[in-house]
Amino acid sequence: MSNNYNIEPIFPIGIYTTNLPSSFLDITKLLDNEKIIINKDKNHYNQYGGISEDSYILNNKKYSKIKNYILSHCKEYGKVVLGLDSEEYIMTQSWITVKPPKTYHTPHSHSNSIISGVLYYNIYNEDTPGITFVKDDPSMNFLLQVSQLRKNKKNKFNSDELDIKVKSNSLILFPSWLIHGVK
Repeated sequence: MSNNYNIEPIFPIGIYTTNLPSSFLDITKLLDNEKIIINKDKNHYNQYGGISEDSYILNNKKYSKIKNYILSHCKEYGKVVLGLDSEEYIMTQSWITVKPPKTYHTPHSHSNSIISGVLYYNIYNEDTPGITFVKDDPSMNFLLQVSQLRKNKKNKFNSDELDIKVKSNSLILFPSWLIHGVK
């Protein structure tokens, strides 16, 4: 077959990634001292791990530098990727989750916002699972039907989920409607 063809990605979803500057490292170390709630229900713990007691953690003045940094990237993501024309972004919630080995987070989306994000700070283990994005649209029925016929590797056109490996101090932004979780 001739290589004289084009494949155009239509309706792509932009995932924005950046890294915190090293000047933020002292502030992120403070996050390690925040109180984490461990649910005694084993199923709940396995599914979610621990979560900070404060679900508005970045409203704390000592974290204003990180909050403003994240909001500046939300503004850039909103403008460049989502085509939004807004000068002001408001952070509705912010919390810390701790995912010990063998915990996961059920795929979900955030209906109360436009842009969602995850800041991975102070990752201690290279095997830390990244974030998984899940495709949720009518084409999934077709992809599931043909998956048994597929002999080639999955690619960005035929995959129903995508894992993004993370490293310490990385920020990932994405549309809030996009289903995401941790395996």
